[in-house]
Amino acid sequence: MLVEAGYDNTWYFVQWFKPSHATPKHKKLILSFDDNDQLMDIKGDYQLGSLFFEPIL
Repeated sequence: MLVEAGYDNTWYFVQWFKPSHATPKHKKLILSFDDNDQLMDIKGDYQLGSLFFEPIL
């Protein structure tokens, strides 16, 4: 996980994977939070499930 100095509300997750003798795969996930630490936005190469934003009870 990477967090830029001065931008504590944005987290970057970077995945780089190279199976032997195969083409490397690179994926990223960027999470943005508001000042109350609530998740506001998700960007990147991952598909979210239909229930992703449902609260866990």
